[in-house]
Amino acid sequence: MRFLIVEDDPITMKMLKTVLSKYGECDCANNGIDGLDKVIEAGARNEPYDLVTLDIMMPRMDGHDVLARIKRLRKTNSPKVVMITALGDKKNIQKSYVRGCDGYLIKPIEREAIETKLRALELID
Repeated sequence: MRFLIVEDDPITMKMLKTVLSKYGECDCANNGIDGLDKVIEAGARNEPYDLVTLDIMMPRMDGHDVLARIKRLRKTNSPKVVMITALGDKKNIQKSYVRGCDGYLIKPIEREAIETKLRALELID
């Protein structure tokens, strides 16, 4: 299992990496452009990510734009994408699902919430 964490908050990134690394390999990016570049590079190597977690409010490119570009790049065999953000308003949630996210978690998040979402997406047992 391969995971990409795209998160500009070091505390959230560390927590996600701690949880996800139990289930597979984790790569990290601290802004949207670097995250998108990692998705492109992984696809070019034919080693796509199984899951990408995206914060919405990030420098250089926000999570909504990264999500839309990931979904355009990888029409088939697209990674699952879970938005992990402090934005819990209806507008941001709807925008994320319209752009193709597979899940939405509102910060602060706990290990159990992440693992529940991974099970719902059939990424872990």
